[in-house]
Amino acid sequence: MIAGITDIVIGVREPASWVTLACDELDFQLRSQGVDEGPLGDGSSMATILAPRGADTGRIRLLSYADASTTGRPDIHDIGFFDFDIYSRNCQTTYEQLTRKGYQFRARPETWSIESPPLTLTEGMLLAPDDVNLVFIGTAQPRGAAAYAADPDRMYSEASSSVAVVPDLDAAVRFWRDGLGYQLLLDFQLQHPALEPLLGLPPSEGFRMALLAKGGETARIELIALPPERQTGRNRTMNRVGTLGLIAWGFRSTDLDADLAAIEAAGGRIDVPPHPVEDAVHGSARVALASTPENLLLELWQPA
Repeated sequence: MIAGITDIVIGVREPASWVTLACDELDFQLRSQGVDEGPLGDGSSMATILAPRGADTGRIRLLSYADASTTGRPDIHDIGFFDFDIYSRNCQTTYEQLTRKGYQFRARPETWSIESPPLTLTEGMLLAPDDVNLVFIGTAQPRGAAAYAADPDRMYSEASSSVAVVPDLDAAVRFWRDGLGYQLLLDFQLQHPALEPLLGLPPSEGFRMALLAKGGETARIELIALPPERQTGRNRTMNRVGTLGLIAWGFRSTDLDADLAAIEAAGGRIDVPPHPVEDAVHGSARVALASTPENLLLELWQPA
């Protein structure tokens, strides 16, 4: 069965800018590189896997598409993948160090708190390469990051979560919780002035957010829904193979057939049926491609 998101899958024209950011600045390692024989790589795209020491989930997978198309950076009002998140021990230090290197943030890190559920976070959004939003999260109690368990003194975790904006949060939660067995950790309305510059929200515009996880693994699934009258952006769920940016979530499975049956039973669909591959991304495995009811792209593979 699947649990944490194994790979945040990002379409790029070339991986060098991400390798520089992740390895030189965030202390990630180059885990593997080679042709991705799975359906996302289409048998010809070079894949680069980046992750901190000790983390086997929450990895970054870069897929190089020579003729990648682009629809621009995701907006909070769009439907589809919006960002992925990494814990930072100090978001202000992260901001200062990266801006000195020429990286751009949407806004300076801001701290916000809510009473129910009790939560205090500091967040800063990096305008990362290839139209990707990367949010650094500072919290006194990071949730189960494997990179921190391996090295408690390191500055950054693996990808701790990834965000998708959906049109119907209740339906999306049912898919992951009731269909695939994820635990609903948080479900709350959120409106805070500190989030307006971070997310590009108009004043006083809030949203509903749900956080789901299974087995304590990163990266966790974060779902956001704006009120229907505020869902005024693009439908980015058609950004699939060959597109720049965050295009899919990849999951290592312990029972691929059961996972695919659960996806179909919960209202999703199978785009590419299971088939064998052997490559630098999946090893020797069976791999399939599926979509949620909202058309979010999911790759699943089961090692041999």
